[in-house]
Amino acid sequence: MSASPPATPPLDGILGAIVIGAVVGTFLFGIGTLQTYHYYRRYSSDSKALKTLVGALWFMELGHSISIWHTLYQIVVTFFGQLPHILNPPHSVSMSVLFAALSTGAVQTFYAFRIRRLSGHWFIPIICFLLTAARFSFNVLMLITFWTSSSGFELMKTRLHWAMISVSSLAPSVDILTAGSLCFYLWKIRSRGGHIGQTRTMLDTLILWSVETTTITSAAGILQLILFLSRPDLAWMALFLIQPKLFSNSILAHLNGRQRFRKAPTVHNLMGSGNYDPRVATQDVGVVFRMETISESGRDIQANSVEKTGHISQLV
Repeated sequence: MSASPPATPPLDGILGAIVIGAVVGTFLFGIGTLQTYHYYRRYSSDSKALKTLVGALWFMELGHSISIWHTLYQIVVTFFGQLPHILNPPHSVSMSVLFAALSTGAVQTFYAFRIRRLSGHWFIPIICFLLTAARFSFNVLMLITFWTSSSGFELMKTRLHWAMISVSSLAPSVDILTAGSLCFYLWKIRSRGGHIGQTRTMLDTLILWSVETTTITSAAGILQLILFLSRPDLAWMALFLIQPKLFSNSILAHLNGRQRFRKAPTVHNLMGSGNYDPRVATQDVGVVFRMETISESGRDIQANSVEKTGHISQLV
């Protein structure tokens, strides 16, 4: 009797994860494209550095999407039904790792500079920079190993097991540190001037933003790590492919969200524009935030009003 051919393993956790990641990632890329268009239309007066960052992120996500779809086409069309080519994808998957590392690193660096502007200190931003650089280094190591090896995804469970754990752990760690730091420093400012209604509302919104822009990316990174450690298949790949899109959309939502503060020029600058465009505002008026300092000596209470115009624009 002739030996029967080896059974093909279920493809739901292998090919299915790649298909889901490619489709969802493309959908998020479409949302990011719309947000990029909205950003350039609304905030033409932003600094050249910030506009360059947004444009660079879009091109990185474009390259990431092209790499993913080239990989998927090779697997499901060119080498249809050939399991070795599914487990050993083309070099374009290595390029997707590079584009993902670049976009994620750029976003986390942006938020680290926001912490520096808000706190006035370098300690926490330097920690964020170091963790981001370490994650980028591990991604480059993964790229080189994928490019030079013929073992494909099997490397993730063998030679690159530790690197994958490091990459999956560092991203949410930086996100949590960033969100915690922003919320802490914003709350300190709120506690000093929290009795002023307009200022308190603004700071509450900024605190909420700090949490919103990191929650989804942190959750995706943690879930990716759990799936990588708990499942023998490639279920984690779906989250690995869409995570860069989540990062780029988070920073675009952060920048485009300044529109809700259009009536407050200083708050518009607060969210990172650097220059205020009077064409964006609905009222061409200056806004002054008054922070009252209360000092009590016996029965005498003295209220000193301090105008905060230029200083508050440097918060975030």
